[in-house]
Amino acid sequence: MVLRLGPNRDPALSFAADRHRTARDPSPPSRVTAGRGWFPAESRPLWIGRLEAFIYKLRNYRSMALTYTDVLNTMFGGRRFTTGEFARRTGNSRAAKVLSELKHRGVVGRLGRGTYRCLRPDERPDLRTAEWSRVRSTVLAGPGPKGWTGATAVELWTGGRYRLAASLYARVFELAIPSGREAAWVRYLSENRISTTVGKRVGARVKLVPVKNLRTHSIGGEPVVPRREVERLIRRHPGLFAGANELLLE
Repeated sequence: MVLRLGPNRDPALSFAADRHRTARDPSPPSRVTAGRGWFPAESRPLWIGRLEAFIYKLRNYRSMALTYTDVLNTMFGGRRFTTGEFARRTGNSRAAKVLSELKHRGVVGRLGRGTYRCLRPDERPDLRTAEWSRVRSTVLAGPGPKGWTGATAVELWTGGRYRLAASLYARVFELAIPSGREAAWVRYLSENRISTTVGKRVGARVKLVPVKNLRTHSIGGEPVVPRREVERLIRRHPGLFAGANELLLE
């Protein structure tokens, strides 16, 4: 694997795999290109070697993509850095915007104008509530008619007292829509960075449920399928919704 460096001789976030390297040669590469020339491993900064080794392992032994969080922790650790330094080392011309987004996501903290620091895991905020609210409000702002159904309808009809989730870090919002509107909804959700993919294990996704005849009721200003449909759902799945009937609102 080769880490490409821009003309300013700082590493950019563009990586190219060395196609000549094979599984019989698992060691990380020993040279890094810098502009038009080369410099040997022993004379390059220590952080470049660490980053290069990390990328090599990621590419050869993992399938998850490299993120700015990975790069920031490798480059700067816990020390402070500036927007200009981040731009030079990553080759990103929109460094201020990237750092602003990372601050919003709780990855970095702003120490002053143009100065940041990577936050430790125990310093980072819990973004789940904000993400759940974003997905819910985006769905409610989408094209009608629509209505919450399934486990999401049970949650609304119980006043939030009965919530079903695969884990503490995953939410599935089930939405009933008229048949034939699936493509439009998938496009709308995709444009707003909301997944409809079944394989999503963390974060929020929307499960679209096409129906021929859509009837809804309003609870707290949110459209939801009528109570009788929720009662039928609870009876059909007693293992999932045990005791939920007793919590239904009048």
